[in-house]
Amino acid sequence: MVDLATLKQVPGVRWGVLFQGAVTSFTDELIGQAGGERIDSLGRALRLLPRKLQDADLRYEEGLVLVRRRRRGDLVVVCERNTDLDQLVPVMESVGALPDDATGGGTSSLAMTLAVPAPGEAISQVLADAGRPTIEKVEPQSVEELLGLFAEFLGPLAKAVARKEAKAREMNLDDLESGQWPGLVDSLADSITDEKKRSQFLARAEKLGA
Repeated sequence: MVDLATLKQVPGVRWGVLFQGAVTSFTDELIGQAGGERIDSLGRALRLLPRKLQDADLRYEEGLVLVRRRRRGDLVVVCERNTDLDQLVPVMESVGALPDDATGGGTSSLAMTLAVPAPGEAISQVLADAGRPTIEKVEPQSVEELLGLFAEFLGPLAKAVARKEAKAREMNLDDLESGQWPGLVDSLADSITDEKKRSQFLARAEKLGA
């Protein structure tokens, strides 16, 4: 498997994927179910691109999606909008080149720069969606377990209080992000006035995890 760690040495790079037939290499940020779904989306999009399109620089609201199709494979890198491309592109070329062809096999026959999402640009939309930062979700069962635990300490009004607290913090209990889990636990704990019970709640909630 190709080591893509060199990409992460460039400031502003979020993650990268190299498609080599049946073998796919990717940076650590794409490990897990969400990362696998993102790789599948990218693979489908790349198969729709014309072979003569070797370079594609897709700009969208949150950053850049750079595509370089070379002899070693199809490389996709997602980075911040202010990333120094003069520094990044040579690194991408070295990853996509064969060992005896450090330049990547010549210049591209066609380059493309698009502002995405754009009406009718299905391929661009897939790439743009793939470029957005991964947002891990909390399993609904974990939320229910947390609410059940909260009810042990607060009683029958626990779910109503939990939803009120979540709404005040712009959280959706039916679609909770992993990064919001600690804040939710802390806000529920604040609703428990008894200090001893609050500590017990936090200890048991920590074991639930997200």
